[in-house]
Amino acid sequence: VFKQHFAEWRKSQSKNLKVTERLDRPNAYTVRNEYRDTTYIVETLADGVFCHCEDFNNQIQFLGRGCCKHGYAVLRHLGFGSLSDYLTAQKVVPLRKASEPAATYAA
Repeated sequence: VFKQHFAEWRKSQSKNLKVTERLDRPNAYTVRNEYRDTTYIVETLADGVFCHCEDFNNQIQFLGRGCCKHGYAVLRHLGFGSLSDYLTAQKVVPLRKASEPAATYAA
């Protein structure tokens, strides 16, 4: 319950943030809080969404992983409702080669 509330609060805090895709860095976004006049760069990688804000760094230190409101703003911008949805979409199932039997890829 705590983790769900923890994530939901950050998602709600992300709704007023402005996300802009960066052209100078692949998979990077600028997230701006116009009310507080702050800006953070968020990077999307296959294993998560990474930010340099204090909240994200605290989550990494104490929980081992995390997603801050800036990360949730980027996830929403990309069409994902959660970090879990994003991570699931990043898993790529390799196509089998025609010379390989199908059984090697069966679950």
